[in-house]
Amino acid sequence: MEMNMYMEISVILFLIFAFSFAHSIFKGTHKIVAKIISATVISLCSFVIIWRTASLLSYFH
Repeated sequence: MEMNMYMEISVILFLIFAFSFAHSIFKGTHKIVAKIISATVISLCSFVIIWRTASLLSYFH
């Protein structure tokens, strides 16, 4: 399914919010399981943000 430019931007903004939420959990907790889960979310969000940004840039090419 091809997404339009506004959907791409909203997905990127949602992922940035999820990244910052996971980062605050990572910094604020001392439990190992929560740190592992939040680190996983951070890495997945980073990957998807880069992927969706590259897709968004293809609209201008």
